[in-house]
Amino acid sequence: MNAENLDMGDKHLANQETLSAENRREHKRFVMLEYAKIKLADEAESSSVLVDLSLGGLQLRSRHQYEAGSIVDVSIGRGDTEPIALKAEVRYSLPVKKSDLFATGLKFVTMDEASTHKWVDYVHNVFKDQGENLLAD
Repeated sequence: MNAENLDMGDKHLANQETLSAENRREHKRFVMLEYAKIKLADEAESSSVLVDLSLGGLQLRSRHQYEAGSIVDVSIGRGDTEPIALKAEVRYSLPVKKSDLFATGLKFVTMDEASTHKWVDYVHNVFKDQGENLLAD
């Protein structure tokens, strides 16, 4: 899966009208592209791409559709460092127009203090990098 296949431009939320009820966010969201693994109970782990994130959750693109309300384990790659492992609830999993992908929104559920610190640091670094890129333009 690559960024071209994900239709990452302004169309990355092609289902915005459908998602509007789900789009009441408590935290600022940042657009990005990072690999993630997602695992649902007894199913095999599947690859996905993280396309946006916030302190409270994230959105993935994958070829697997998940049932709303399901609890999943998510592992997010961070370059050369240990991935962040989090538990999240599936809020929606909808087809992305003109693709074989699904947009899946996840809201984090219980996190221990160490995981919370890792996630906050990760989001902070994404925000910082995006801010620096805006200033460079």
